[in-house]
Amino acid sequence: LDIFVQNAGIPSGPKLKLTSDGIERTFHTNHVGHFQMTMCLKDVIEKTASEGLVRIVVVSSGAHFDAPAGIGAWTTLDEINNPENYERENYYGITKFANVLFAQGLSRRLLTNSQNIIATSVHPGK
Repeated sequence: LDIFVQNAGIPSGPKLKLTSDGIERTFHTNHVGHFQMTMCLKDVIEKTASEGLVRIVVVSSGAHFDAPAGIGAWTTLDEINNPENYERENYYGITKFANVLFAQGLSRRLLTNSQNIIATSVHPGK
């Protein structure tokens, strides 16, 4: 697995919807799905890194700038899943901001084990 591009994503709907796992649908698809897939492939990623370079690309968006200020306060699923907090434009931005933070955190954590793993987030452009 030389390169792993995470590009799944959906727009926010007109109202908050929870998945069968009880997580807001957009956040689950755009962020939690990337995390889950990465963790499932962790052993393969680390094995490949022992033999050569691995690149992990998390496709985010410039929409991460739409995440509301003070995003650090939204640290629990209860806050994300709260219908009173739901604003369609903000939620897509929150998921894209989570993508950026995930790529940064992944890079820091994986690089402690191997210099052959690069994780980054990108805006796909127009």
